[in-house]
Amino acid sequence: MHYLKIVSRGWHGYTGQLNIISFKNGVSTEPVPPRIADRIAASVQVVQCDAEGREGTDAINVGPQHRLLTEGTVRAEIAGPLAVQSEADKVMEAKLDAARSLTAPIESLYTRDDLERVADESGIKGLRDIADKWTVKGRGIPEIIEKILTAQAAFLQLRNQKIENAGGSVLKATTLATEADLEATAAAVVEEELVALGYEGLVPEYAIDGVIVPCTSLVEQALKNSGKSLTGWNALNDPERKRAIDAEVEALEKHYGAKLEPVLAEEAPASEEQEAPVDPVEDTPEYEKWFAAKVMEAIEEFDGVLPHEDAVALIRAQLAAAKEA
Repeated sequence: MHYLKIVSRGWHGYTGQLNIISFKNGVSTEPVPPRIADRIAASVQVVQCDAEGREGTDAINVGPQHRLLTEGTVRAEIAGPLAVQSEADKVMEAKLDAARSLTAPIESLYTRDDLERVADESGIKGLRDIADKWTVKGRGIPEIIEKILTAQAAFLQLRNQKIENAGGSVLKATTLATEADLEATAAAVVEEELVALGYEGLVPEYAIDGVIVPCTSLVEQALKNSGKSLTGWNALNDPERKRAIDAEVEALEKHYGAKLEPVLAEEAPASEEQEAPVDPVEDTPEYEKWFAAKVMEAIEEFDGVLPHEDAVALIRAQLAAAKEA
């Protein structure tokens, strides 16, 4: 707000009241609000001044009539031509639309190490929470991890295909997964499959009741029952892994009612003229080795359901059928 000074002819030195403002010697005794100043300017011509009545270098006339004159000289800025979308922008927009149309059901994708860390910290329940979002299921930790990685790889392949069809090179990121996540996941998918470790001195093959049991089957069963991830299992020391594998051996012996014997390779005879007899257990056909793996599955499936004699009879019948085939 400013003080006002009356400059109309015949009003110089006016002392009195205009509207609600008092004037003394033509100058208002207090600063005047803009709305009141416009009302006073409708009656007399006034300018802005200080408390002593000094107008300054350029006197500023008060009132809407003067504002209309001064504001008429203001010119609006002329807008320039609008930017036109280039072909490169169109291609990029199409690729982004394609990426947004297919987003992952989780905030970020997981590598194998990430999933194994979840298994170590939260167990199979934590993995199943992730697997449910990818609509995959599994009975064991290794199986669930593989299915999650496979589902992620299929998602990436489909998303990249949609982006390529939109017209352009494959983008490395989506709205819900960073470029680092995708690169790490792709590397995990093509990563060479790790092998579960046994322990020093573990025999490659065992025989029980005429059936060959590879040590890998014992190790895989021990890994499954341990509830650990592949990395967690391999991080155990030899005695810990041996205890877990020995427990599987005891379960197998209890089921068969026989001793699980290691299959040891015999040394070649010193003389080539005398050939050692061929061990029938060592010379096992390929279908019997295949059936040995099936035995492990049958043990898990029938244990506690069929009597021991019925389970053995069923396994022998399957072996005979395989030989006839």
